[in-house]
Amino acid sequence: MDSKYELDYEIPSKIPKDAKLAFKGVVWEVYQWQQKMFDGTYETFEGLKLQGGVKVIATKGSKLFMSKEETPADSVRYTLLGGGINSGETPLEAAKRELLEESGMVSNNWELVEVIDLFKYRRVDSYIYLFIAKECEKVAGQKLDPGERINVEEVDFDQFIDKLKSSRGKLGSTVDGMLNDPEFVDGLRRKLEL
Repeated sequence: MDSKYELDYEIPSKIPKDAKLAFKGVVWEVYQWQQKMFDGTYETFEGLKLQGGVKVIATKGSKLFMSKEETPADSVRYTLLGGGINSGETPLEAAKRELLEESGMVSNNWELVEVIDLFKYRRVDSYIYLFIAKECEKVAGQKLDPGERINVEEVDFDQFIDKLKSSRGKLGSTVDGMLNDPEFVDGLRRKLEL
């Protein structure tokens, strides 16, 4: 396995193996288990599990592509292209599918940049896989879900960071945290060779 594209290890679940499924929704699962307390008594604990997702930083030359997105539940916001990982898909397969659906673009140059553990930010057992897709080419029109309106904008790196920061609070703390880390932003600029 080429670690440039995929992980060479399995990510452990934060939900105990003996937990019982209490509720299964479209994308959320609620698990419950008995947790022994320090005094020897037991309490019911709960954990949320969410399907994993992908985010794609799409580029061509010195330009980056980002999504100006609206959904029925949210106001207009700037974000990265991406979405959920379907059952049976690898993160890379999901990233390629989401890039094509949301932008009509493809790339033959992919790199896995980061795996974001949502448990650290939201106490949810789930991961977001952040990819870079270089030298993207437009090959088709968008194939958006009925609840998506996406306008793909072409920007330079500084505009990319500024637009994402302007959507703070709408993006969620995972992206906010990364954008507020100068080391991450500098490393991203270097990875993008900008």
